Amino acid sequence: KTYTHFLGRYELLKPVHTSATSHVILAHDDDNILPTQVALKFFTEKDQFEREISARDGLDAAFVIPILDSYDSDIDVAFKEALQSKKFCDYKNLIVLPASDKSLHDMIVHDSLCGDMREIRVLIEQLCECLRCLHNKMKIHGDLKPLNVMKDFDGKVILIDLDASVKFGEAAGVKLSSAYLPP
Repeated sequence: KTYTHFLGRYELLKPVHTSATSHVILAHDDDNILPTQVALKFFTEKDQFEREISARDGLDAAFVIPILDSYDSDIDVAFKEALQSKKFCDYKNLIVLPASDKSLHDMIVHDSLCGDMREIRVLIEQLCECLRCLHNKMKIHGDLKPLNVMKDFDGKVILIDLDASVKFGEAAGVKLSSAYLPP
């Protein structure tokens, strides 16, 4: 199902994930010369929105998916009106991320990943490099699970969903995930 445009820029395509505090929709960014696929992550909680942004400070975009744009309804009136017009009133903030190919969860469930030891080794090595990137900046992911490990369109593993990330020494566990107990 194709939705209408959002903010006059994003053609909403399909929802991909909903949790108690966020909603992710796959979209085309029509503001580019050629449409680019992006993921729109809407937040109900401002602190998670802010943590998602600040957690990326100093991190290499080769290991953690970068934020392309962000919107805060407390300061952006046009964004707030767009939320109301699309009946997204429960959400107050948005980050725009490059779309990824598939999650580690999808690879395990749909790609029979568990039978290919060579592929598993490559994925684990790449995941360790992603985690090393965070740990070198004295940060933990805080919500590491197969749904938050993505393969980008170049076939490289990349981390997403940093709204539970904390610095070493800070209290972890600011977010709960069903069926997992990260970190």
